[in-house]
Amino acid sequence: MPNGGTHHCGHCRHYGRDSTLCTLRKIPIQQSHWTTCRDWNREATEPHGPVFSIVCEVKSGAGGCGDIPWFDGCRVDTVQRTSGGDTVVCFTDRSGQQHEFEDVEAYLRFYEQKVGKIV
Repeated sequence: MPNGGTHHCGHCRHYGRDSTLCTLRKIPIQQSHWTTCRDWNREATEPHGPVFSIVCEVKSGAGGCGDIPWFDGCRVDTVQRTSGGDTVVCFTDRSGQQHEFEDVEAYLRFYEQKVGKIV
């Protein structure tokens, strides 16, 4: 798959292709084809909800893509373990601490505990 779908920042009216900046949220978007939000390509003047990473999760040889929210402005992603096989969810917070979760469900439980339900 060449990108995370058609609902990504790279196709959004709020994405400044020359500056890689979301003009709605005023944040840099480094992976425009793997990042999205609920305001994707909508006429909006205020952001609604979090920014999402478009991720691929592999478990037991099967994979799928989905959107997971950034944590406190920090990009969350899936990475394959160095031993191969399954992916894990990880991010580095603003203080530089690395966080790792066995799967998307574990990360979402953490997110909801810290931030609340995704609206």
